[in-house]
Amino acid sequence: MKWICKLQKGDGAPAGQRYIGSFREMNINNYECDGQMSIEDFLVSNNQEVKRLLHSGEVVFGAIKGDVERHVVTDEHWYIEHLKTYGNRTRVHGAYGVVLDSNIGNRVFFEKEKAEKIAEIYLQNHEVIRASEINPIETVAYSYKTITTGKKMIAFYSVLDNGMVYVKGFTTFEHLMLKEHAKKEIKKFIEQQEFKYSNPKKIEYIPKFKNMYRIKMKYDWDYAEARHSYAVG
Repeated sequence: MKWICKLQKGDGAPAGQRYIGSFREMNINNYECDGQMSIEDFLVSNNQEVKRLLHSGEVVFGAIKGDVERHVVTDEHWYIEHLKTYGNRTRVHGAYGVVLDSNIGNRVFFEKEKAEKIAEIYLQNHEVIRASEINPIETVAYSYKTITTGKKMIAFYSVLDNGMVYVKGFTTFEHLMLKEHAKKEIKKFIEQQEFKYSNPKKIEYIPKFKNMYRIKMKYDWDYAEARHSYAVG
């Protein structure tokens, strides 16, 4: 297949020079090409049907280890050629996430109950302290607002009835430390640089605890939330 393109930058030739040749001989990022089309247009032109399973505004539930997350699909999506599926940008827990169409029916579901069933199987077969089993006897929390965006940042630690300590730093995942590591972790909490530079204030705070998954490799934490890659349970 031959392409007729106009050079924008690089490739050792003056900008604006036209190029006629095969696709593999050029750095396509440096050119604007006549009749250039998206991968979706290419598939349609070759009679390959492109079907999207998710659309803007739909709500789906994803099983992440033993947790279930609620995703709201946005209008941003893209086709992933090597996976033959669409990626969809979502809103989840006040942040952005991604859900693949190919995950529908195995890890992502339209019905929350189906995601909960998959998550429960994971919980039963891994070393996990469930959120419902976490009992705090004391919580210490601090907060400040960022200068640039005004976002409220919260950090806290909770001493539990079994001597463990549950911790969320200003910029860390939520994690859990065994009794023998609790004092050291509280010291590290107080030494966060935000206490030096952002002047956080002590606040009253009631945490919403998460499932804690055992970290079995050598690491600074004993347990962490599902999103941490080492916390597999």
